[in-house]
Amino acid sequence: MSAALAGIVETDGITALYRFKSNCHLTIRITCAPILLFAGVFSMAYARAGRLLDSVLNRTCDLAFTSWTGGHAELLCAPYRPLRLAAVFAPDSSAGKVLRGQKGIRLADLFDFDFIALDRDAALRHVIDEEVAKTGGSLRVKIWTESYASALHFAAAGRGVTILPLEAAKKDERVCALTLDEPWTSLLIRIWHVPNLKELNPDADALLRFLVNASAPSRAGMETL
Repeated sequence: MSAALAGIVETDGITALYRFKSNCHLTIRITCAPILLFAGVFSMAYARAGRLLDSVLNRTCDLAFTSWTGGHAELLCAPYRPLRLAAVFAPDSSAGKVLRGQKGIRLADLFDFDFIALDRDAALRHVIDEEVAKTGGSLRVKIWTESYASALHFAAAGRGVTILPLEAAKKDERVCALTLDEPWTSLLIRIWHVPNLKELNPDADALLRFLVNASAPSRAGMETL
């Protein structure tokens, strides 16, 4: 994408980035998981969780955005912004009739309803599977989907409940989105890059610093930083 970004406004209240300008001589290449949902803001490539860091390492992209929490011997990461997960369902579905308006929803509260799952290569799918295993219970998976948009479509049609980032669902008037009241549902998006990014692409380094600094207020008090 071009390093000139204008009018960037995230309407979820996490951060507001109104303008980033740079006299660019290079192109900034960005890749991210669908978890970010920046359609219309960045012209970027999407990749599955397992390929994000590889794309930075092999220099097919400059910056990778992901909530993956592991380390990497050859890459660095900078904190970007928090992300909340929510249970998403149609108001008139079986899940909606029970859960709508409730507070303090937990993962186990979803076990009694048909579940719409992301495919096995999605980062969020791995997060959910790990937490389900800890409970000793199981999700009643009825539908497998490849994208957030597809999961939202099936949820809106009353086919079951799903778990998605709150920002991915709250703008869709067809569904209800209730944040889950468990520590694991608060994630942190990190920006991954090579150690010598400034030398290889000064514009990408400038964008990295701008995004990290602009989103700092949203990360106040987070233990993960």
